[in-house]
Amino acid sequence: MRNQIHKDLMKHFGKHYFVSLSYRIDNPLSQGCIIDCETTGLNPSLDKIITLGIIKRNRLLIYQLTHEDDYDRFWSLCHRVSKHQATPRYGYACGFEADFLKILDDKWHDLTQYFEVDYDEENPYRRYSLADVTRHPFPNEPRDIEGSQVPQEWQAYLKTKNKTHLTNIIYHAICDMHRTKQLVGKTK
Repeated sequence: MRNQIHKDLMKHFGKHYFVSLSYRIDNPLSQGCIIDCETTGLNPSLDKIITLGIIKRNRLLIYQLTHEDDYDRFWSLCHRVSKHQATPRYGYACGFEADFLKILDDKWHDLTQYFEVDYDEENPYRRYSLADVTRHPFPNEPRDIEGSQVPQEWQAYLKTKNKTHLTNIIYHAICDMHRTKQLVGKTK
């Protein structure tokens, strides 16, 4: 998958201020959609969306910002595309996506609520990370980067223009979306 992402990124790069990739997935999502954002940080008023991923039916769509100067146009695209997806909008800690996309309605279905567990006395409740409660979607490929590494990959891309950094971000987003899809069936 990672090699395919890199090839597709190279093929579509430079035609617009973002790259749009589409992949067919097995086991279609029967209702709603999954939305996942990769961002430059955790604060919606200071940080930016750099990647938007959506799974609907049997398609996985990725929108990747490529030029920082066009962020307002990219955010507008992400907002518009996300708002018009079938509901419910599934996500793991999807309040994050709702805040960044400024779609604060009741059509989000947060999957973290199913995985809160007792952890220890200092931290009485710990939410499992997505990687804790799912299996890696591509077992014969390397693990993806941690979500906390996405901002550094973005900064490295801006500095070097090396598209491998974008590949790492997109691969992470795709892995997260496949992991989230694993959880949708467990909630019913």
